[in-house]
Amino acid sequence: MTSLHPLTRCIAAALAALAFATPACAQPADSRSPLPSTAASEGAGALQLWHAAARDAIARQKPNQQAALRMLAYLARAQHRAAESLAAADNSASDVAWSALFDRTSSETLSALMPAEANDFQRLAVALAQTRRSNAAAPAVARAEELADQAVQDTLALAASDGFDAAWSGSPPADVNAWHSLMQPVRPPHLPMLGRMKPLYLAAGDAARPAAPPQVGSAAFNQALAEVRERAGSASPERVARAREWEMTSGALVAGFWDEVAAGLVSRHGLPGREASRAMALTLGATLDANIACHDAKYTYWTPRPSQVDPSIRPIVGLPNHPSYPSNHACDSGAAADVLARLFPTQRVALQAMAREAAESRIDAGIHYRFDMNAGLAIGRAAAEAALKSPHGALGVAAKR
Repeated sequence: MTSLHPLTRCIAAALAALAFATPACAQPADSRSPLPSTAASEGAGALQLWHAAARDAIARQKPNQQAALRMLAYLARAQHRAAESLAAADNSASDVAWSALFDRTSSETLSALMPAEANDFQRLAVALAQTRRSNAAAPAVARAEELADQAVQDTLALAASDGFDAAWSGSPPADVNAWHSLMQPVRPPHLPMLGRMKPLYLAAGDAARPAAPPQVGSAAFNQALAEVRERAGSASPERVARAREWEMTSGALVAGFWDEVAAGLVSRHGLPGREASRAMALTLGATLDANIACHDAKYTYWTPRPSQVDPSIRPIVGLPNHPSYPSNHACDSGAAADVLARLFPTQRVALQAMAREAAESRIDAGIHYRFDMNAGLAIGRAAAEAALKSPHGALGVAAKR
């Protein structure tokens, strides 16, 4: 790429002018996603910018949902590690030092995890450095960048050994009632080894494994299947719209949606850099863990999709190429909403309603059962609890806001 994406240029220009709210020329926000509305100190504006740049890159590069979530979670982790280090080294660090810290941490982490966008990330970092630093700030900036480099190295070492890309040598179960690919042509299942990836807060991918779903043909299963058949087959325009709205297979994907929700709440409550980075790290880390745990269960139980059991069911949205139980949307949205509800309790009702709507939308879409939804939300709660009980979660100051 020879130039910065227009949105990234717009954000950079706004930040350079100390306008840390989302600039007017940015892409319009989803009405459910609270966008930054107040100026932030201690580099929180820089943190916001880099998350927006990451979402922008996801929209351009179109990775799969899990890869996008992993990138945002590791970005947030690196930022928080760096912020903790700077707070410990200099509790009166200037805004310039905080901005330099987040610029360096973010540009280096994102460049490594999304190399196709590395030139843009590096150019953005250079442009920001030229805009908001002076010779007087050089020593503080140098120290901040040294701490940033340590956080980046630690995070990238974790990413290199997390097992995300582990090869699979197995095959789907031969049982007629087990999930199989409905893609044409048939494709291998999507990320069957993800459940063995190293989580950030859960002890392991199977730490939140739910009980087995109802057996195909049982009364409980048939009741759940009948609900899908009824809701997908006679969905109201409102339900159809909800299913399509929550599909989120374009733009910054599901991960980007919750990243934007978290960033908006962080800014709306005016959290400074260290607290802002903690909130982002807890939210995205828990969401990544929930997705890992979700895939552990998916490839433990191999539950067929509703349209595999009953071909008369016509999904409203694209059918994911992995087993049904539990729902990824419920796992991810449940985890993100639960963390944010604890950090920002005045938003609890709205956040939990969003998570439930995301989960319910998959029944409307004809691709999940209610027991998929319930198990997914439970996994989300478990992942959120693990994050909030971690040392980083226990230090959270945002919980009283």
